[in-house]
Amino acid sequence: MNIRGGIKKASANFMGDKKNIIFGIFIIFIPVLYELFGFVGTEQNIIPYTLPATITNALQNFLGIKGVMAHFASYYYFYIQLLVLGGLVCVIFFTKKPWVYFLAALICFAADSVIYMFFPLAPPVRTGAADPIRLNLFPVSDYIITAKYSAFPSGHIMASFLAALICRKENFKKVEILYIMNTFIMSFVVVYLGEHYLIDAFGGILLAVFAFKVANYIGKKYMTTESRPL
Repeated sequence: MNIRGGIKKASANFMGDKKNIIFGIFIIFIPVLYELFGFVGTEQNIIPYTLPATITNALQNFLGIKGVMAHFASYYYFYIQLLVLGGLVCVIFFTKKPWVYFLAALICFAADSVIYMFFPLAPPVRTGAADPIRLNLFPVSDYIITAKYSAFPSGHIMASFLAALICRKENFKKVEILYIMNTFIMSFVVVYLGEHYLIDAFGGILLAVFAFKVANYIGKKYMTTESRPL
């Protein structure tokens, strides 16, 4: 099947189930809801938690805070993440049951928001424990980051690994490899830049696995219920 035929088939599948459209609309509003954290002044009364920036300091001392590596990490953190998010939506669009994976993404966002409210964790760059490499080299990238004390879990890693899990289940092998590679590279990038602690990367992976399993469980239960005779 050619690309045009694949898109046509995926579109028919997507539009053929109202749940895909409903959950897809919710997904569109996630960035809007995220930005609301900045408008409602959520962080003005927050007293964030902190952790030792041991690994970040070691990486910055070894690799430096300027030069090729610093520039690469800064731009990778911002631009590749946009590709990750856009790619995640595209991957979901071509699956058999898009609404299940949209649900997984919504669970990730909801869980991440709840953790942020009850356990606001300040990354090293917000506490002065590490050099703010990205802020110095690419300050414009910070304008869209409204939740600055939501280090745990890492949304970058969470989105990337969720995409890898979906690709594995749907047998999108080549795309899965890209997302797994990105998960490893991005884990290094966010820690080196001081945007996250290493535990945040592990937290992002665990939350992605949790959301993926819960969404698939709900999807199976719904299909079972739907197929039962009245």
